[in-house]
Amino acid sequence: MESRLPSSLVALAQTLLGVASRLLTRQFIFAVACVAILSAKLLHIYAHLDALQLHTVFGWGWSFFFQDTVVLLLLRLLLDQGIFATCIAFCISALLLLMGSGSTAFYITAGTELRWKNMKAIHDPSAFKMLATGIFMLLVVMAVLFVVSMVLQSVCFVVADTCIDVLRVPVNALYRLARKGFAKWRGKELPEEEEPKSYLLLSQDHDDDSDDFAYDLETNSAGSSQQTPPSASALMICLRLLVGFGMALQVLCTMFRPPDSSLVFLSWTLPLMPIVHLMVGATLSTVVALPVTFQHITALAPPIAFSWLPDKPHAGFEDWYNNKPHYSAEKDPLELSNLDQELLPELQKIDLGDVPIKHVMLMKLESTRKDVFPLKKNAGVWDRLASTFKNNTIPPKIEQQIASLTPMARYLTGDLENGFANGSHNLERNGRTFRGGISAQNAHTTATYTLKSLLGTHCGIVPLVADFNIEYTQHIYQPCLPHIFDAFNDLKCGNESNQGASNWTSKYMQSTTLGYDNQDLLMPKLGFSEDNIIGGEYLKEEGHKFPPKNISDVNYYGMPEIAIEDYLRDAFATAKKTGDRLFLSHLTSTSHHDFSLPEDEKMVDLAGNKDWDMLSRYLNSIGYVDRWLGKILDILDEQGVADETLIIFVGDHGLSIAEDNSFTPYHNPKISNFHVPLVVSHPSLPRINLTEPVTSLQILPTVLDLLLETQTLTPCEATAARELLRNYEGQSLLRSQKTISDDNKHLGWQFTIMNPGGSSLAVRDANHPELRLIVPLMAGSEWRFTDLAEDSYEKEAVLSFDFNTLVRRLDNQVQQAWVKKAVQMAEWWVEENRKRYRFKP
Repeated sequence: MESRLPSSLVALAQTLLGVASRLLTRQFIFAVACVAILSAKLLHIYAHLDALQLHTVFGWGWSFFFQDTVVLLLLRLLLDQGIFATCIAFCISALLLLMGSGSTAFYITAGTELRWKNMKAIHDPSAFKMLATGIFMLLVVMAVLFVVSMVLQSVCFVVADTCIDVLRVPVNALYRLARKGFAKWRGKELPEEEEPKSYLLLSQDHDDDSDDFAYDLETNSAGSSQQTPPSASALMICLRLLVGFGMALQVLCTMFRPPDSSLVFLSWTLPLMPIVHLMVGATLSTVVALPVTFQHITALAPPIAFSWLPDKPHAGFEDWYNNKPHYSAEKDPLELSNLDQELLPELQKIDLGDVPIKHVMLMKLESTRKDVFPLKKNAGVWDRLASTFKNNTIPPKIEQQIASLTPMARYLTGDLENGFANGSHNLERNGRTFRGGISAQNAHTTATYTLKSLLGTHCGIVPLVADFNIEYTQHIYQPCLPHIFDAFNDLKCGNESNQGASNWTSKYMQSTTLGYDNQDLLMPKLGFSEDNIIGGEYLKEEGHKFPPKNISDVNYYGMPEIAIEDYLRDAFATAKKTGDRLFLSHLTSTSHHDFSLPEDEKMVDLAGNKDWDMLSRYLNSIGYVDRWLGKILDILDEQGVADETLIIFVGDHGLSIAEDNSFTPYHNPKISNFHVPLVVSHPSLPRINLTEPVTSLQILPTVLDLLLETQTLTPCEATAARELLRNYEGQSLLRSQKTISDDNKHLGWQFTIMNPGGSSLAVRDANHPELRLIVPLMAGSEWRFTDLAEDSYEKEAVLSFDFNTLVRRLDNQVQQAWVKKAVQMAEWWVEENRKRYRFKP
């Protein structure tokens, strides 16, 4: 019996066929390509507009679109070459739509332009979940481009055909001249009445049916490219004149524009951008010549002899065992040591020998900017929240909710002046309103990419100047804290014994995946044994000490921090049983985008309108992490180790979410991405408010210095720690910071790698911490200078693609001289950085 389709399916098929007949036409295919390319170009220009001067835009702006015009005209010609060529054009148009929508959606979501060379990161399985968060915006942008394409399809086709008609005049003339010249060379005359046919860019006659595509779909006559008759309307004549003028202007601007790298970069068309981003080279070495005293200088030298080094090779000390060149602080022209300085006045008032330190914790605070640790009234984030309400006033109920977000941060920093009435929501534990320790107010991270920042805090070095985590494949040029503690377990003390020493155990924990960007391979390189590394994958497996808990993922990287509670408690309980000393490192997770909370937590609206909902979610996640830090202190109290545990709290990077609604530091140069909390906390230390500019690479030297000053190391360990301490780049936070070399020649330069690592570098110096320079390491990025003393929110940043132009635009000679010196130091340092890692880009 013959089967029949239901009438509803037939109707649906007819509807889809009707829609397809309207969309899959040459007109629409071409319009999609036009809209995708031109929207991407306008976004490309807008993203870099602050780096351009108005006379540059008005003078040479037409040249920015020359490549786009060429690509689109070639695509238009392809559409007239039959069904197969039309299929190819369709694929090209679809690819352009995806690229244009993707770049626009990324800019709207992340607040910065997509760098196509970084798209290789999507091969990481963990990256797919991250990308999925932008799918909705991608679909929205794609839908908008579709609608615009439908509206403008006839206009795009007519303008393109007019361009081709205009080009036909010079092409035909050149063709005639070429034929006449060739005929004359052969001694023949070309008949005057002969009209060449084959040279035409488009054939004179088109069968409208040739526009059919996909099931012989019909198109209307607007899809043809028939010639306009001689009696063309005045409107068409005006259009041809206008188009001809525009094309001539494009050609002239392109031919005669200055050889400025910014003009070239802004001229690249969308389909070529992935190639451009892959092939652009470094620009730093061509800007300012190095001082003679820095030429051919390196801090690499034969390893310093360590008599205590264990006979058995230890990870992190390979250079000593293999006698390979190693970093030498003595040879480093930029290294400043403050170990000969007195302890800070507050520390001189106590006997550091009475400060017991058995365990050390390093708490990396995900996406935590300084002004939310703690969050204060009338400062930073508060101002942005206030701007979302009428009259810039936060309602009292919301104010109380904000005041209650970060009491633990106030307790840990001792920063109790929060601006809220009567010190509301200040915390008291064990009869104290602060834990004690050093709180740095002007600390910068070593990298605004999380995995790179781990090297700064664990190893006392600035990460490698290269995109993403490739340090695990390179030579990490200094021993990290786990390496040092492991070496303490096997010291060779000569005639002395390491009596009284307890073994050190180093453990690393996070509740999220270790699979992203090869973090699972990085952590062993930092000295953590694989048996002592806990991540999201392990927590979800069966068959280990604590069965997996039924905890849902809080973001696309994994579970909230509470998933490792049992493991934190067990780490200290085990150390108590064995008598071991514990170094425990932990990276928080909930304050990472998309700032969701665990299912049993309530999200509170803190912003006055939905435009700033992401900021509200971020602050809610910061509040959750604040409560988690309180839970950690509870565990330490419960295990009886709170008074003998040194804890370092430090942000991996910040976010400019309050400034531009951006949830990622990717290629984002704003100060809020760099400025992080840094607290060295111990209940027996006085409260110290450190205002000097420091960086997170100073954590390792500070830990060693504090272990020495508190006399908690054995004599043998103290000898090793003292000799190691003197060979690190960072200064100790226990002492006054040295800001200039003894010979007054070199300043205290501080470098931060900007996410993802290989394109830009942030530079400041400890003598002028208010001055910041973003140095582009690859073509296509801007130079950026800000003076925080005059512009604390960096609203008036000076940008330029050209260094000399940037210098000319600065306000005074002091700034100009500083910028030139900063570039010289950056040039030397970048090359030196790669030498230390033995990295060849």
